[in-house]
Amino acid sequence: MTDAQVRGWELFKGDAKCIRCHVQPVLHGVDEESLFANLGLVDSSGDTGRQQHTGLEADRGKFKTPGLRNVGLREPAGLLHDGAGDGRSLELIMEAYNNPKQLDVNTDERMLASETLNLTEAQISDLIDFMRNALTDPRAEANAYPFDKPTLNSER
Repeated sequence: MTDAQVRGWELFKGDAKCIRCHVQPVLHGVDEESLFANLGLVDSSGDTGRQQHTGLEADRGKFKTPGLRNVGLREPAGLLHDGAGDGRSLELIMEAYNNPKQLDVNTDERMLASETLNLTEAQISDLIDFMRNALTDPRAEANAYPFDKPTLNSER
């Protein structure tokens, strides 16, 4: 990793508090409940998220917290569950986390606890460099095996 990416990793684990939600459950024994969160970035009245499956009011607006492997490759399609709003790029997401606005009454307490991160532009740049580049497998970026898309007989 580059020096900037190492600084980004340190921020990811530390002051940026990303690791609170973006952990690997297999390695850390995370329970199912903590895998879902309501970021509070949108009003959940239109899309109730996990509540559609559990029927619980506490799950209103909660969505599965995604892994971040190859996150830089997913940016063009959007990074939040609906691909809209603040989820169009890592820059917009970091702005939303750095200066949060609670738009939903059922916002996850982990988000409320983060308040304003007060990260500098340089820190945000390092964090984005870490996520966009250090977490990207070059084989996936190049569509190389095992990430290549095989040709189906119907496509020949």
